[in-house]
Amino acid sequence: MQSQLAVNPPEAAQPGAAPALWIERAFTLATECQLHDMPEQAKNLYLRILEQQPDHVLALHNLGIIAGEAGDTEARLVLFERAVALDPGRPVFHSSLGSALRAAGDPGRARAEYQLALGLDPNCVDALYNFGNLLGDSELLGEAIACFEKVLAFQPSHTDARNNLGNLYKSRGRLAEAAACFERVIQDHPDHFRAYANLAGIVRDLGDVRRAEALLRRAIQLAPDHAHLRSNLGDLLFRTNRLGEAIESYEDAIRLAPEVAEFHIALGCCYGARAVMRKLGTPRAGGWP
Repeated sequence: MQSQLAVNPPEAAQPGAAPALWIERAFTLATECQLHDMPEQAKNLYLRILEQQPDHVLALHNLGIIAGEAGDTEARLVLFERAVALDPGRPVFHSSLGSALRAAGDPGRARAEYQLALGLDPNCVDALYNFGNLLGDSELLGEAIACFEKVLAFQPSHTDARNNLGNLYKSRGRLAEAAACFERVIQDHPDHFRAYANLAGIVRDLGDVRRAEALLRRAIQLAPDHAHLRSNLGDLLFRTNRLGEAIESYEDAIRLAPEVAEFHIALGCCYGARAVMRKLGTPRAGGWP
């Protein structure tokens, strides 16, 4: 897609032309770059805009988004704080600042920013979604569920909200509702590997081991470098006495994430179980706990 966009503003919008016209066109192009996954080009344009107009709040806010995606937590926080200070009446600015504060380990201030956003607009989807995540962190599951349900009432296509809601339903033992959430996510986004993995956990608990395995294997196809998916498959195979396959899965998980101690422990248990079963001569019925 990058080839479809000019990287620089058109000549009529270069600095030295009418500043307001240049800023307008440069901002339009910067947002297009951002949408087309060209963050460096977008960043450079936003910085050039801020050279001309240091209080351009949308450029500041969008730079904060780019900083967050690049993992620069400090820059993200500073940019969102500047945007909020310049224009405290925008709910999405408070929501973005709340998310930066949550990432920086300050849940108290994050909560205050989300509440400010929702005070300005009780139906702000971005703030409801982010506040739901914070409430989930704090184990306030009922309030988190209410946030995600409200997000979906306004925006049924919000995949992350539906997936998170499914996880919360599962935590509350509402397995049928959780499964319905994950099924809908898969229907809307067949490449959403987390939904396959989450649904696999539910159908496994309901006793459908064969379907759980199929779902996990599909998740692995979609995210082959995700170590925990390999470990989860190993757990499932271990419980059904398919120890050779389980060992392969744990070894794959260790290859991808050798620093995770639980993978090594699981592999050791699997080797131990296989040694016992070989000594006994016959596999134990019902699987190993």
